[in-house]
Amino acid sequence: MAGLRFVADDAGFAQGEGAEVRGHGVDVLLAACGRPAVLDRLTGRRRDARRSAHTLGLAPSRAGRPAGGGPVSASAVPTEVVLAVSARHRRGFADLVESLDAGQLASPSLCSEWDVRTVAGHTASVVTMNLGTVLADMVAARGDIDRAIDRGAARLAARPVPEIVATLREHADSRFAIPGVGLRGPMTDILVHTADVTVPLGLPRESDPEGLRIALEFVVGQHPSAFTSRDRLAGLRFVADDVGFAGGDGATVQGDGIDVLLAACGRPAVLERLAGDGVATFAGRLTGC
Repeated sequence: MAGLRFVADDAGFAQGEGAEVRGHGVDVLLAACGRPAVLDRLTGRRRDARRSAHTLGLAPSRAGRPAGGGPVSASAVPTEVVLAVSARHRRGFADLVESLDAGQLASPSLCSEWDVRTVAGHTASVVTMNLGTVLADMVAARGDIDRAIDRGAARLAARPVPEIVATLREHADSRFAIPGVGLRGPMTDILVHTADVTVPLGLPRESDPEGLRIALEFVVGQHPSAFTSRDRLAGLRFVADDVGFAGGDGATVQGDGIDVLLAACGRPAVLERLAGDGVATFAGRLTGC
């Protein structure tokens, strides 16, 4: 994103140097994330607009969506149900982090390249997100969403553990979700990352059939790019009897809901807990989160 200045007056955000990309915060964020459909909502001098689109690499696909897929559809699950699941598990995760010793915090998580403390930092960064912080991290990461997420995780993980715990508790009821993802995104995020910590540490896992069913319907049914991919899940049927979930068509991948969710989100460590004639095919597609 070199040579561009991003401005979102409604979010109090301005960053970068060069040709200006200006608009509502959500539209600036979507453009920074590679969504060409919002370009006509952005302003700036005509030559700047052309240069901005070229620099961002935005070229509409035939379907009018960015390569790699567009926003997922809205869930039929009531918003308050999703928010309640998120809040409950954020508070539970805060209690978990508070209970860990230094050795456990430094242990590897299931999420590759992140130790447990960094996972905690990430979850704290999610609950404190707003358009301004997301835009700042995206611009600093030159539009690379993975780098932006790593940046936020590292920033919060550097804080004292009691502060991370306090942040999780204080903002457990956060209603913010990145545009195009929806509230099931942060809800799924806390479920997955809690297991990223408890599984490798050998700690008990809390069962939440309702939350897991919502998350599985989201991940398996919508293939949100922040969690999985269509190619990873194609031609497979995912079954979690303990939460009353089945989705997809093809060879079966079956197990407890949390293990099916973790595997769908790219965690190969749980493959040995799964059964079915689709597991061998599925295993060849997992490379880690």
